Order: sequence, then C-alpha cells, then structure tokens
Amino acid sequence: MMPDSLVVGEEAVSRDKKTLDALNSDHPVWIIDPIDGTYNFAHGRSNWGLFISLSYKGIIVFGVLYDILNQRFIFAKKGEGTHLKDENNKVSRITLKAPDKPLAEYCGHVGGAQAWHFKKLNPFCGKISNIRCSVHDFWSLLTGQIDFTFHTSTAPWDHSAPAIAVMEAGGFIAAG
Repeated sequence: MMPDSLVVGEEAVSRDKKTLDALNSDHPVWIIDPIDGTYNFAHGRSNWGLFISLSYKGIIVFGVLYDILNQRFIFAKKGEGTHLKDENNKVSRITLKAPDKPLAEYCGHVGGAQAWHFKKLNPFCGKISNIRCSVHDFWSLLTGQIDFTFHTSTAPWDHSAPAIAVMEAGGFIAAG
C-alpha cells in the first residue's frame, strides 16, 4: 500500500539507534509498538496492547491504540477527529472536555516510574496509579476513566499514536 514507507519500532531502535533517523525523512514512517505493556503481557495481566502511528514529514497523521484482548480500537486521523470502535464494531467519536470537578478530585495514571514516586502530587489531586501500559493509560484518558496521565519519558512508539488521538479529541498533550 505504501511501498516507500519506513518502519520505526522499539525493538529496532534498541538494536540500532540510527533507526530513529527515519523519523526525519520525507518518506511515510510507520511507528509501531507491537506489545506495549510488555511486563503485563509477560506476567499474564490484561493491560497491554498495540500502538501504530503514521508520520509524514515529521507530522503524525494517523494513530491507533489497539486493545487486543477486548478487540477494541481507538483511532485518529489528522483533521478528522478521534474515534472508538468497540468490540461490537460500533464506532463513536471521542471528545475530551476538562473535568467539571475540583483539581483535588482529579485521578490519573503515571508511567515510567511507580506511583509512589509522584507522592508530592498527592495533596493536589485524587488517586494516582501506575498500570504499566501506555495504551491503557491513554485509553483510560480518552474514555473518561481518568483525568490525566503523566509519563517521565517519551518515546515515539509509546506516544505518537496517543498524541494525535488526544489532540484530535480536543485534549492537551505536551512534552518537556
């Protein structure tokens, strides 16, 4: 379908860091994490999934969060919004809005470190947890189960698909 496209994935980058150079090319680049939440997958837990995104000239134009066990997808295309396709193949649009509650009641997920590393945030918000899976962190955010997610580091395979999904749904995402 896209014979000139390139592929960047976590495993390929761990073998050769120069694989990341593909992200700066003029070719379409598929960014893939075939098993996000590897720890959960290896230990028989249900919070794992797959990320696929497509970058063109350095811009993410398409992204998919796939909850494999439940056969559900969240997908976003630049300029066309974010949608959920559930296990019954029903498609619905996702729209994010700021929670209508005090900040002290916000609940969220953190990634890259255990929840106790973020204990300084506890006086300012509600429950913070780490489910060890970016797919389900962002799934929970996009479906309104949590109010925020915070990750201590970013990687193209873990954050490209959720970035376009959050932005196309009207949410805010930043790296810094």
